[in-house]
Amino acid sequence: MADTNPDTYRDAFLATLSELVGIPSCSSADGGDEAAIQSCIEQRMRRLTPAVRTFEAADVPEFFTHPLCCGPDRNYAGRPTVIAELGPQTAPALLLLAHADTVSINNEPERWTYGPFNPAVADGKLYGRGSSDDKWGIAAILTLLQIFTETDELPDKRLIFASTIDEENGVGNGLLLLHLAGVEAECALYLDGCNDVVTIGRLGGSNLYLRPRDVIDNGTFDTHCNHVRAACEQLCRDRAGAFDQPWWRDNLVRDTSVVLRRAADAAGPFMLIAFHTLPDDDATEYCRWLEAAVGAALGDDISLYDLSYRQPWFEPWLVDPALPLIGHLSDGIETEMRRQPVAVTGMKQDSFVLNEHAGIPTIAFGPATIGVAGAVHEPDEFIDLQHAWDGFRAAHRAVRSWLAS
Repeated sequence: MADTNPDTYRDAFLATLSELVGIPSCSSADGGDEAAIQSCIEQRMRRLTPAVRTFEAADVPEFFTHPLCCGPDRNYAGRPTVIAELGPQTAPALLLLAHADTVSINNEPERWTYGPFNPAVADGKLYGRGSSDDKWGIAAILTLLQIFTETDELPDKRLIFASTIDEENGVGNGLLLLHLAGVEAECALYLDGCNDVVTIGRLGGSNLYLRPRDVIDNGTFDTHCNHVRAACEQLCRDRAGAFDQPWWRDNLVRDTSVVLRRAADAAGPFMLIAFHTLPDDDATEYCRWLEAAVGAALGDDISLYDLSYRQPWFEPWLVDPALPLIGHLSDGIETEMRRQPVAVTGMKQDSFVLNEHAGIPTIAFGPATIGVAGAVHEPDEFIDLQHAWDGFRAAHRAVRSWLAS
């Protein structure tokens, strides 16, 4: 393969990222607003290759009755999935994907310095909703498509580029649509990750909701939250030993695998317990254990709440650590980002659909930062521009290595 210098595409990549940030594409429990951004992505793809297709959920009717469909009654109209391809149809394929939707701004625009949809550069950072989650990934697949279209570097292999919907609120809806639409690949690189690590597995789990059956005064509700929070903290301590197995012992949520969050909606405040499961967990036993702890914490007051789970659950998964794509990406990180590559397991992600149901081993990667002001899902979300470009270079090298292998 010819040695392509991706630096000639740097300005185009950053301009694309900025343009995408300026297009609102929030998803919510009711539906999503991906139409405009997916139209933009489709137009860009069609300028590069005729092999582009789009489809909506209504075009895949089995989606609505599939057990993995999250919220079949939600609005899916005007929310297309966009796919482009390069290379022979019968050749081995690598799937490159990212999700076009973002979390909402929670009706708090005043907490944004520059505005969530007004992309602004300051101190080497691009600010705006989705800049790191996951419009970096969308900009990356569009730039990769451009590079491989213009340099003709596809020796007997195929690349599939997919921009999906409904990641932030749909559990696995976006990737379920890919699967049901017949997308097949030898492996996949999901350009949605953080801290420059190679994510080769993810925890499963869901949310347990405790919703008051009637109005509960604030003082009583606060007391209940404190009791349940203490119970969750004890569950985490009891649970930590279950992570003492290869690839899971250093998981980021080992010590916070069961967490209480206070939440509210139109019906009022409620408790949300976010929990994470390991591959060898039995869901029935896990629920029994969790509900027993909540019941002990609340005593007779448990009768004041309705308990329910978010469905479907995320499923835990782990790819074969010997998957060649892991090595290609690790080499890209070391060479282009000058970082020691680290393969880890992470928190819940929708890629379980590809791994567990479509038979496509999938790893995830991205340069987003977590744990700081302006991290993913927060006001003033940002991405460091040089870091974003270095992450793209790592992904580009990984794809070229896969094509050459």
